[in-house]
Amino acid sequence: MRLHPLVPGSLAIVVVISTALLLFRSLPTSHSDLVVTDADEAGNTQYRDSWNEEDWSIFEAKVSWALGQGLDTLSVGAVMAKIGRSFVGTAYIPGTLEVEGPESLVINFRGLDCVTFVENVFAMSRFVRAGGAGTLLGNRKSAEDFYESILSEHRYRNGQVNGYPSRLHYFSDWVGDNHRRGLVRDISAELHGIVDSEAVDFMSTHT
Repeated sequence: MRLHPLVPGSLAIVVVISTALLLFRSLPTSHSDLVVTDADEAGNTQYRDSWNEEDWSIFEAKVSWALGQGLDTLSVGAVMAKIGRSFVGTAYIPGTLEVEGPESLVINFRGLDCVTFVENVFAMSRFVRAGGAGTLLGNRKSAEDFYESILSEHRYRNGQVNGYPSRLHYFSDWVGDNHRRGLVRDISAELHGIVDSEAVDFMSTHT
């Protein structure tokens, strides 16, 4: 399995984030039926044998559609834009990553917030552009495992699930960590971003 270069087009992440709020309909308030992977006491991810059937159906349909449209031949930024639009109408549900028990990788395409939308669109785009994605999709367990590895790489510091603090809770931290590892390119300076000096300490005061 080969992953193509991961850095999106200059404005891909910005465009996807900017349009996230426009893509969802505000409805459900419950996410009690989330499917997650387990983590042992050391924080190591232990993947379950299967996803929620609806999540798998959504994933399989979107990847099959993307491959059928030839999106695997496009830049990752172009793929993200098209896959992102395919989520129009998806329920907006905040807090879907906050589940009972040890920190674990949440798989949920049925309800997204702004950050999980970006994460899943990016991960799905990388999956589509990986060599042999169509063949891999024919083996559900292998496809699930590969997708989980991509999603974990984006969502957690250094790509490792190691307890609640290892998740990249602040999006500025998400961008910085993924930029450092070559997964995205931080273009804040190019957009003439202004440094915010306000103290941000929720994680340091709650862990």
